[in-house]
Amino acid sequence: MADSELFIHAEHLCFYYEDDNRHPAVRDISLDICRGEYVAILGHNGSGKSTFAKLLNQILEPTSGKLTVGGVDLTSGELTEEELLAHRRRVGMVFQNPDNQLVATLVEEDVAFGPENLGVPLPELRERVDRSLETVGMTVYADREPHRLSGGQKQRVAIAGIIAMMPECIIFDESTAMLDPMGRREVLDTIRTLNREHGMTVLNITHYMNEAAQADRVVVINDGVVLMDGTPDQVFARREELKQVGLEVPQCAETVHCLRSCGLPLDGERISDVDACAEQILKAFEKHLDTNEKESTIYRNLNVSREIREAKTRKANTEKIALENVSFVYGEGTPFEHRALDDVSVDIQEGKITGIIGHTGSGKSTMMQLLNGLTKPTSGRVLLDGCDINIELKDAQREWGELPEYRDLSPRKAAKAMKEELARRRRELCFRVGLVMQYPEYQLFEETVYKDIAFGPTNMGLSPEEIDARVREAARFTGVEDTWLEKSPFDLSGGQKRRVSIAGVIAMKPEVLVLDEPAAGLDPRGRRQIFDTMVNYQKTTGTTVLIVSHSMEDMAQYCDEIVVLANGKKILQGDREEVFSHTELLEEVGLDIPQITRLTRLLRRGGLELPKNVYTVDRAVELLSARYADFRNKGILS
Repeated sequence: MADSELFIHAEHLCFYYEDDNRHPAVRDISLDICRGEYVAILGHNGSGKSTFAKLLNQILEPTSGKLTVGGVDLTSGELTEEELLAHRRRVGMVFQNPDNQLVATLVEEDVAFGPENLGVPLPELRERVDRSLETVGMTVYADREPHRLSGGQKQRVAIAGIIAMMPECIIFDESTAMLDPMGRREVLDTIRTLNREHGMTVLNITHYMNEAAQADRVVVINDGVVLMDGTPDQVFARREELKQVGLEVPQCAETVHCLRSCGLPLDGERISDVDACAEQILKAFEKHLDTNEKESTIYRNLNVSREIREAKTRKANTEKIALENVSFVYGEGTPFEHRALDDVSVDIQEGKITGIIGHTGSGKSTMMQLLNGLTKPTSGRVLLDGCDINIELKDAQREWGELPEYRDLSPRKAAKAMKEELARRRRELCFRVGLVMQYPEYQLFEETVYKDIAFGPTNMGLSPEEIDARVREAARFTGVEDTWLEKSPFDLSGGQKRRVSIAGVIAMKPEVLVLDEPAAGLDPRGRRQIFDTMVNYQKTTGTTVLIVSHSMEDMAQYCDEIVVLANGKKILQGDREEVFSHTELLEEVGLDIPQITRLTRLLRRGGLELPKNVYTVDRAVELLSARYADFRNKGILS
């Protein structure tokens, strides 16, 4: 650092929010960042990461301490309005949700908005817009409407708008949290381009450990102070300390840690890079790879027992909900017509956790909204327990006419009775199929947490005693503490709000629980809590659960079956082993595979006989450690 120019200098930095002067959001941060560095900042929700970022570009002013950025003292209290504007131009910030940053009707107008307000002359403005769009690979979208772009494309437009103001530093605050794997790669490629080719200082605040591993340096903030600071490998070597503060390490690093504890001689320092980890593991098996030893008995038995066990599980389930040849068109008959789903047929098995994955715009959220009747398909049928949830009266009259309850009635009375039955079914549908939308905390609206959880059961017409029992049971399932129940839901943290909103749906005891990106934006501990809650709830109640997520690691860890959508069509459905064995197909449609699957693929190419469908760290460690022990016992390895 001594050879580089210092760009950010924080010394005993502290910040209190006005409504909580007892607990500082930033307590005592001392940190130096050099010009041109690429730094990842990690920390649990509420650790002070975003507050620190807002201090850097003066959205917030420090309560105490010293902060200089680009040689400008931001704690002197003497900055003029012109100097403050110049500083914010020096440090740009890209937030989590690109929709909150796009303001114009065309992409190029949006990119021009910032520099135009800075008074940049028209010829230079045109040049900046063109150059910025080219930098993020969005030139061909210049005359498009931003709201018609995918999430990754929108985020690149937001980045271009910041680049056009020619900042010296860009801060990305959870900018990839809501993006699919392709969108995430697009943004990360842009970040690397800005840093390596344009020399821009980059701070990437993220909960994705794989993203942090790509930075030059990782800083961990915990409870408003810097806890760790070093290279990715140095930080991820402190695995137990990271877990204690609610974080984790990349899957490849976790695998190395676990294999070392099993006795494998892995002594390399590079543990955050998949290629380096594969090289270490292959070296440990080097003597075996030089022989023609056949597959070990232990390894083969592990595979066979797992395959038999999972095959039996698959045969035991029956269909709970299904889509039959469903299509859905937005803006049908208008110039903006868009086919979100195209002749999709999906069977969701009862009592399972099914994951729905696909790139942004693949039709996932549309499909979720069809399942509980929020929207009706343009064509096709949605079936719950074999019954069409959108059945019309004319179809009911044709299908139900010979049922005993209608057969002896006059046509008029039969039609009336059928109308009443259809109304009852539609009213009950929202209770039978519970939907937790993206950003579920936006579903909170009551005065207290208790009232919010009780809202659904109250509308079901239950007794006060039953409502109270359901509220407390749902709170227990989701980890909502008794002390929260009389608080306003808006006084809770992001992760706590997420749990309350899920509890409100669980309290209705739906037969099918649908969750659309339930853990997006949460830190690793919060994400695990949400998914562990869902697994525990499903096992306890037998409820059918559907989860939409962009995290392939979470899908592999928690789901029994996975449905893959691409461009409004179903392209793949099966158990998780089968789905993640189609690595090339998943990558072709803009998705990804778990990092551990990528690691084991490298090990296979290096000569280790491993199955293609390894998708969890536990499974990889189980296979590799057993095989290593077996070969040692046979004298193949020393």
